[in-house]
Amino acid sequence: MNKELEDIFDENIEVFDTEFFKNQWELYKENYKIIEDLLENDEKRALRMFNFRFRIALDIKNDFKGIYSKTKTPKVKQAYIELFDLLQLWNSYESLIKYRSYSENKEKFYYLDNIEFLKKSGSYEILNLGAEAIKKAYNKKEYKKDFDQYHNRLMKRVRHPDHIKYFCEYLQEDKKLSVLEVLNLIYCERNLSYHEGEAVRMGCSYRHRIHLIKVYKKSIDLSYFKNYKLFV
Repeated sequence: MNKELEDIFDENIEVFDTEFFKNQWELYKENYKIIEDLLENDEKRALRMFNFRFRIALDIKNDFKGIYSKTKTPKVKQAYIELFDLLQLWNSYESLIKYRSYSENKEKFYYLDNIEFLKKSGSYEILNLGAEAIKKAYNKKEYKKDFDQYHNRLMKRVRHPDHIKYFCEYLQEDKKLSVLEVLNLIYCERNLSYHEGEAVRMGCSYRHRIHLIKVYKKSIDLSYFKNYKLFV
């Protein structure tokens, strides 16, 4: 396991502040230019759309005016900002899926169920580290209580709860993880926010909710820098 990546999942570390991120960002820009020059028509446009959404997700700064919303405490405000950031990252993930669909000539390529691609790209390692970060926190009594309430809410609200159930079994019974569970949890966040208008708290304390969303964000952030090696 990569110790540098493992350390980034520490809750006190911001991805953007790490040397790993800075180095990977430079590599991403260099490789993107090479790849773009090789592509044509729809495939090139799909890659550009991903690049555009990805850069927006990394650079956007969400905040509140403090006039209309009911974000009464810094923790409430931060929780919503983290969630909005996560949703932007997922949007760029959707754009990456579209590009990969063109490049592989397949519909919905590796949407949420292509383990082979996740392993080949290096995303598998990242998502596994995200799961381990949640599991480490889950060993604490108060975090466990909050996550169990979060899990129960998800189980009642989503159409296909199997991956959520498997992830909880991984936390409680040390069962093997496929890492698809992490992607599905993030996808649930996206759907509940966009389609159900769900509030950010989801039965948790804001401190634990912020930790969970940050793990999700890091899992997607770092996965992108693994994926650029497979753009062509």
